[in-house]
Amino acid sequence: LFPHVWIGLFSHQPEIMGTGALYLNIVGPTYAANGLIFALSFAAQGSGRMTFPLLAGGARLLIAAGGGWVAVAILHCPPAVVFTTVAAASVAGALVFIAADLSGAIWPKPRRSA
Repeated sequence: LFPHVWIGLFSHQPEIMGTGALYLNIVGPTYAANGLIFALSFAAQGSGRMTFPLLAGGARLLIAAGGGWVAVAILHCPPAVVFTTVAAASVAGALVFIAADLSGAIWPKPRRSA
């Protein structure tokens, strides 16, 4: 909520304060998606079903690293675009998990006794 307070713990340089605040304002709201990814990853590991955590992690890495690289190296985008790419990667990873959870791929639905 107060990016300058958090960033001020590490630096008071105006450039760092500005970039850090921009990052936290763009990516910060998606930290809940990261928490969901981590929680469901550990739960999936406990259930012995790691396919979707790997897919979600791969999608997140591809979007964040690949998209971030394209944004910086090829398109020469400003930091806000890179931060938006990182935020989108977190949301995409969480959506993979939500889809897996709703489909029963991580926690199979219990069978009914006849």
